[in-house]
Amino acid sequence: MSKMEKESPNLEKFLRYIFYIYFFIIFIHLFINL
Repeated sequence: MSKMEKESPNLEKFLRYIFYIYFFIIFIHLFINL
């Protein structure tokens, strides 16, 4: 249980990082289409 609590913030950071990259790719894609 202690190990999962320690890994949880890393997972949250990782998901947030993926979200920002995904958003950035969509933004570039829209910009190219313009």
